[in-house]
Amino acid sequence: MLAAIGAAAAAASPAFGASTPTNLKQGKILFVAACGSCHTLPAAGTHGRKGPNLADEGSSYADVVDQVVQGGGGMPGFGKSLTKRQVGNIAAFVAKSTAGRGD
Repeated sequence: MLAAIGAAAAAASPAFGASTPTNLKQGKILFVAACGSCHTLPAAGTHGRKGPNLADEGSSYADVVDQVVQGGGGMPGFGKSLTKRQVGNIAAFVAKSTAGRGD
């Protein structure tokens, strides 16, 4: 399922580019598919309990990219299973959804 969603997203959005409505929509779809089972994020409607509640994180785009690609803190890295476009879409969505939260 993730591969099919990822293929459509990869064709539709720029790699690590500025956020646009298209890549934010794809980012949400990808986040739900790839991250939602572990992470809670109200903007995505997810309620995962394995990883941190991202609504409390306030992560920047660059921080999300690094975390998704490299992993760490118990989270696996997805740098080999997601394209740059997919990671960029997820990072844009998470950063936008958590702006102004956390410290």
